[in-house]
Amino acid sequence: MVDILSLVLLYDERAVLWVVEMALEAEVPLKTHVLHLLHRLVDGTPTDGRM
Repeated sequence: MVDILSLVLLYDERAVLWVVEMALEAEVPLKTHVLHLLHRLVDGTPTDGRM
């Protein structure tokens, strides 16, 4: 959890919150999934919240 919260130091807080919510809705609350979604968001790659 600390690793995910510390992402706000590198990325916009709203973006981090959004991808965490997406991961929770997809029932994949894993750090790797959150990072994957965040990188897709930053790259502009469409995502539906699942891997």
